Amino acid sequence: MAKQGWMQRMIMGRDDRPDFTIEKLPGSRWAVFWDLLRTRTSVLIKINFFTLLFCLPAIAWLYLQNMMKTAMGDWVPFTANLGGGYPLNLNAQSSFNALILSNDMMSFAILIPLLVIACVGFAGAFHSMKMLAWGEGVSVTQTFFKGIKANIVPFTFSGLILGAGIFLIVLNFDTYAVTPEKNFWLVLSIVATIILMVMLVFMALFMFTQAVTYKLKFFSLIRNSFLFAIGMLLQNIFFVGITMVPIILIIFIGAQVGLIVLLLYAFIGISITILVWTLYAQWVFDKFINDKVEGAMKDRGVYRKAKEDLQKKVQTEVERRKSAATRYANPKKKAKKSIEEGKTFTPLATTFSRADLAKLAKEKAEVKKEIDKEFEDEPDDVPADEMLADDTLGDIPEDADFDTSELERLEGGAPDGAESGEGE
Repeated sequence: MAKQGWMQRMIMGRDDRPDFTIEKLPGSRWAVFWDLLRTRTSVLIKINFFTLLFCLPAIAWLYLQNMMKTAMGDWVPFTANLGGGYPLNLNAQSSFNALILSNDMMSFAILIPLLVIACVGFAGAFHSMKMLAWGEGVSVTQTFFKGIKANIVPFTFSGLILGAGIFLIVLNFDTYAVTPEKNFWLVLSIVATIILMVMLVFMALFMFTQAVTYKLKFFSLIRNSFLFAIGMLLQNIFFVGITMVPIILIIFIGAQVGLIVLLLYAFIGISITILVWTLYAQWVFDKFINDKVEGAMKDRGVYRKAKEDLQKKVQTEVERRKSAATRYANPKKKAKKSIEEGKTFTPLATTFSRADLAKLAKEKAEVKKEIDKEFEDEPDDVPADEMLADDTLGDIPEDADFDTSELERLEGGAPDGAESGEGE
């Protein structure tokens, strides 16, 4: 066989790979994740690109604000006083924090509409990822913008809530930094702020995934997301935590390694995060919602091989039991003999005499006695008389010709001196 060229491999696939069968379909959400990551990488990259475009305004604004804070510390020398120029500032850190507070209030107020734009992009991304997770066909551009069109309203309001929540969180942290005296209530507000920040992320996970899956009123969306954020706390910590690992690495590791991680995350990391959140949320919806929603399908995109085999096995067993006999079997009773064992009849020849008929009647009586003894404890069985009714004469040839009155007389207790009839 000729070697397969690269063009043929690209169009037809590799010849050395096995054929695709139904057993190779993903059987769990984890299997769906690895299957999509391996087979639909280009689709994930395209979704990541479109999502990143909608996030660029917010990212650019945060980057500029960070540069302004850095420059602010260089341009405003709060501690510079050598007898001339800037006056002596005895509380330079508080003055700097106050300036940061006023700057953050303006910056994060402007960030709110930019987050709304980013959430509009998330509408297309979460819709496209839902279709991938369900095993549906996806044309990235068409599916992405179709998702935006269908879900722009709930995602817009979700962006407003997220933006307002982030604004309150930053405001509380800055207020804590500016306040010189730290009392119990101020510390408690910081703890509440941290809890609010975590809950906001958990709620965003379920708000985005519910919005593209179900038709819900906005307040129902908020309520359900809050309940899932609290009720699935441990699972939320795990799945959100593993998607935040790249961001944590970017913040805490060195600049060179952090830059590499940042480039990889910008290349495909957003799509992977959305994919993990989507698959996790679909598992939660199958567990708590889909059974109660009319027309909702469970395990979409997942081939439950073991479950189908188990149901088929149970159904087969039920049918077998329905069709099987239900007669009680006495465990103390000896097993019935095989039809190859016990007494038998001697077949009659073409010509026979009265002695042959007498022998046949005797053998019949012995077989009847044996059957009655074996089935004496089972009254529902067929009586021996009925079992032997059709086999009284044994294997009589079809061309046999004899006087049946002799046999009737014999069965009726004929005297030994009765005349016999002889077949020809």
